[in-house]
Amino acid sequence: MLLQANVTTSTTNGINYTSIGSSRQMNGNTITFGSFPSITSGGIQVLYGTYSGGNGALDLEVSNNTITNQNLPVTTGTCYLIYQTSAVSGSNDRNIVIDNNTFTNLTKGNSGTFYGIYVLTSDTVKVRNNMISDFTITNNSASGSSTFYGIYNSSSSKGSIITGNTVKNINMSGTSTSTASSVRGIFVSVTSTGGILTMANNNVNNLQFAVGSTTTGQVIGLNTSTSQQSDVYNNRVYNLSANQSSGTVTGLLLSGGTTVNIYNNMLSDLRNPNANSATAIIGINLSSGTTVNVLHNTIYAGSTGPLSSIGVLFGGAGIQVTNTVNANIQNNIIHMNGTAAGDAYFASVRRATAGVNGTNPTSVVMSNNIYSSPYIFGEGTTLSTATNVYYIAGGSTGTADPGFNTACGVFKAWKGDAGSFSEDNLAGAAGEYTPGGASYAEAGASTTTTPLIANDYYNVARGATPDIGLQNLAVQPPTRLAPLFRLPILVHKIVPYNHFFQQSLPMVVA
Repeated sequence: MLLQANVTTSTTNGINYTSIGSSRQMNGNTITFGSFPSITSGGIQVLYGTYSGGNGALDLEVSNNTITNQNLPVTTGTCYLIYQTSAVSGSNDRNIVIDNNTFTNLTKGNSGTFYGIYVLTSDTVKVRNNMISDFTITNNSASGSSTFYGIYNSSSSKGSIITGNTVKNINMSGTSTSTASSVRGIFVSVTSTGGILTMANNNVNNLQFAVGSTTTGQVIGLNTSTSQQSDVYNNRVYNLSANQSSGTVTGLLLSGGTTVNIYNNMLSDLRNPNANSATAIIGINLSSGTTVNVLHNTIYAGSTGPLSSIGVLFGGAGIQVTNTVNANIQNNIIHMNGTAAGDAYFASVRRATAGVNGTNPTSVVMSNNIYSSPYIFGEGTTLSTATNVYYIAGGSTGTADPGFNTACGVFKAWKGDAGSFSEDNLAGAAGEYTPGGASYAEAGASTTTTPLIANDYYNVARGATPDIGLQNLAVQPPTRLAPLFRLPILVHKIVPYNHFFQQSLPMVVA
């Protein structure tokens, strides 16, 4: 199918159907773009389908379509490669199914918003095994912003299944002075309650604002904002970068949800070398939500080298938690080693705003994690005003805890963070990193039942004494030195059976 038009501001459609009262398919098309000599702000809708009448059950299917090696029109209008929506049925199921589409090696000029896959209201949405890759956006407008979404889903009453998709090699550049642009791999915003969002087995990598460009804003791998239960697992996000002073990088952003389970995810190689921000790099940002379980993830932001920036303010966190979120952070490897600048700092876990010095924020529960960051914990993004700041080594403000790996670590006593340790031994490449050599992660996790995480990232069964991080390990735990005893169970979590500590007397934790 050849798509071309001699329009200025009108929308150009490829295949378009509306309000057809039975199931329809847009399958197996190869789309090319011809000439658009006059376009300025006209929108582009390539595979466009809607339904809004009646109560009948139906499926809108868009599968096995290909767009490759094409130059999209230079327009400020919104561009959709796939746009599908159907009204919610009162008594029957309406499903939107978008599978196995390939959109690769595409270019677009000018400002405006681009959606690879855009899905609105339906009973159930299934977006599976699609490839969106090698896309270049050049925004040379004066100050207009550009927005890229690989996959966008908004509102599905009975649930969304976003699985097996790849969004990679997305490059945004240009001379626009806008700092409000954004590049998002997968974004889901569902306002209906009662359903479940499943976002699993997706691969998002190499999203960036280009070096030397003035256009900048947010780079976000995965972004969920729902009123439903959400299960976000077995995703791999890596090689995200912003290269301007106003840019920010986030591996996974949670903007809402009732019960959210985030587990078995790998987030690595998050870079922002020119940033001027205390929140320049965040692995997992829990900015909103009710109850959030963050379990068995591996976060290694500086996997290609310690985090650094030429900016005068530079900091971030492996996991950042807004004060209204109840977060359970267990069995994660959180590696945020880097050099902060100005009145900022890097912490493994950080609350977004300051609390009360000496008061344990019980809404954040931490246990059985591996930390490798200049600071273990803090409340607030500005170091001089942050509260309850703890560090093992490399810090300068707050409470030093050089005995963190012993039973009498002061942070463990204050926070009730049983079974956690500090070590720096991740190794690997291309978004896959595991501890090398002896590791506290081996058999160091607590068993989780809500949710039950029976398998690791590679679908291998976790043992009776599971490992910390996203996958089972083939390493051995480090030797504990005698004399040995088990930490008294006076905190909210149980220390794994085979974890011992060197200490002559029991330690009472208030």
